This record gives sequence, C-alpha cells and structure tokens, in this order.
Amino acid sequence: MEKRGWIIIAIIALLLIVGWRFLIKDNSVTVIDNISEEELERQLLEREAKEECDALEGELIEAMIPGEWDCKHPTSDGGNPCSGSEDCEEECVAPENCEAGETGVEGTCAEETQMIRNGVSIVENGVCMGTVIA
Repeated sequence: MEKRGWIIIAIIALLLIVGWRFLIKDNSVTVIDNISEEELERQLLEREAKEECDALEGELIEAMIPGEWDCKHPTSDGGNPCSGSEDCEEECVAPENCEAGETGVEGTCAEETQMIRNGVSIVENGVCMGTVIA
C-alpha cells in the first residue's frame, strides 16, 4: 500500500478514536470522557423531552420521580366551566372559597398542565375535594 493510503487510514483511525469522546449539544462540542452511561442517557432523555415540550410551547420541569421530566404547557380548554376533571384536559380547579366536601361546586378547567403540583383545590363530580398536592 502506498504511503498516502496509510496516512488516510491513520487519519480515519484517529478520528474514530477521538470522535467518540465528543457529543454535539446545542451547537457546541462537549467532552464526555467522564460521563457515565446513565448520565449520558439522562441527558439524552432530557433533551428529547425538552424538544417535545418546546413543540407544545411549554416549560420543562423535573418530575416528582428523579430522572424524569414533565412538560408544563397551556391547555386547550383552560377557563371552561367544569364539574370534574373528566370535563377537562387536566384538572377541574375549584373556586378559592370552596371547602372540602362542599357539593354543587362548579370549577374551571386548569389553564395549564401540572397545576396540581402547586397544591390547588380540585372539583370531582361537583364536590370540592380540597387542596391536593401530587
């Protein structure tokens, strides 16, 4: 084999050896030598979740389960009257003055997802369920 052929093979081998050390992220190059497979997988899942959430014009937030993500985004029926969560895309939010156990309550559909994490009162079957934190 000619000297030129060996040089090309050496360059390709060098690129293969060095190339695995880098990860393209947000148009920049990050060295990942000391990142475990688990951490790399977590970062890739987070990136995928962020892309999906961005498509919904939402905000990526950490889930209650470590290593998982939720997307807080506007709902399509926010503000509509409801008597339970089955009437809404998300929760049926109770009026501020309702007391747990009160019946005949009309709520409004949540304006955005993940509101239950903020400790809002909800309505189910026309009954004020009080504050629920999930």
